[in-house]
Amino acid sequence: MVDLIAVNPMRGAISLKIGTVAVEEVQTSLFTVGVHKEISKNLLNTMKSVTGMDWPDVCQIKSKDNISLMWFDHTHVAIMGVTPTLQLKKIAAVTDVSDAWLIVDIDGVDARKVLSRVTPTDMREQRFKTGMTQRGDLMHMQASISCIAEHRFRIMVFRSMAQTLVHEITIAMKSVAARTREA
Repeated sequence: MVDLIAVNPMRGAISLKIGTVAVEEVQTSLFTVGVHKEISKNLLNTMKSVTGMDWPDVCQIKSKDNISLMWFDHTHVAIMGVTPTLQLKKIAAVTDVSDAWLIVDIDGVDARKVLSRVTPTDMREQRFKTGMTQRGDLMHMQASISCIAEHRFRIMVFRSMAQTLVHEITIAMKSVAARTREA
């Protein structure tokens, strides 16, 4: 049997700064927690003991001490930055998907303008507020887009789309930077 070595999709190679916007690869664990029809009180309490946070509402991301708890879809929550306990694994469908996703943070005063060029999601501050997350399109890729601070967004795409994400974001960053210089 072959021993495989897990590597990050870009091997930490994403570090872009164009204009007022920077992109950095986030290196963290990522687990999904699947729920069935109802979220039991036991699951809520166990999740809080693992992450220190309450279960997120639909389209909500919470962060505390390098741990994030994020609504992922109608049957899953994602946990970043901590390994779920055996107790959690016994009461929910926990899957380690760390090697399936590329996670990047896009930061800067023009980050919303950059993202507006690559997603149909309404990125205006009054519509996509800090603490919100949404699954949707980023160019032709399925993505998770989260607003984690005023000018900071966490983007997740399947690792097979890593080079495409970097290409599309770079073009958008250059375009926004050029328009900012003209103004």
